[in-house]
Amino acid sequence: MDRYEVYIDEKAVQSLDEITDYYRLNASDAVADKVYFGIIDVIESLASMPTRHRIDRFSSTDKKEHRVAIKWKYRIVFHIHEEDKSVEVIDIVHGSRDLEAYFSQ
Repeated sequence: MDRYEVYIDEKAVQSLDEITDYYRLNASDAVADKVYFGIIDVIESLASMPTRHRIDRFSSTDKKEHRVAIKWKYRIVFHIHEEDKSVEVIDIVHGSRDLEAYFSQ
């Protein structure tokens, strides 16, 4: 089975930091750590069989196909680069957002 190299885009890093900060301020360090490591576990799992996740209709375009992995209410949006066997995590977005408007920006 092919293994993919997983890269996290700066936008996704920023989103994960904001999510973690939110839980540190509004819940506890333990909850923030649980959420952080839960999302990181999903991201790391993309190294094997990233195509098992569905195509994301909100962020995909005619030119670029994005996929989405779900952890709790968070959508981990990523793109697979088959030519170099890599996965690029583009963003992490809470599912309660207006996703169509968010990704049309």
